[in-house]
Amino acid sequence: MAEIKNQKLGIDGRDIFVDKQCGKDFNRQKYQALKNMLREGDLFYIHSLDRFGRNSKEIQIQLIFILKLQI
Repeated sequence: MAEIKNQKLGIDGRDIFVDKQCGKDFNRQKYQALKNMLREGDLFYIHSLDRFGRNSKEIQIQLIFILKLQI
């Protein structure tokens, strides 16, 4: 179902990263892969900021990194 919705929006499945690892830090395989692929103009969607990470300072650092890419 989600795949059909993504196709209607023009989002290729290989451009979607689902990170289900514990958010204790940002050394998560899928998140690091996503970070390496992000480019200016990309859409970066976080379903729930409290699930993004546990440490508010680390979350802030990651968000600043993403904002600097003009995402």
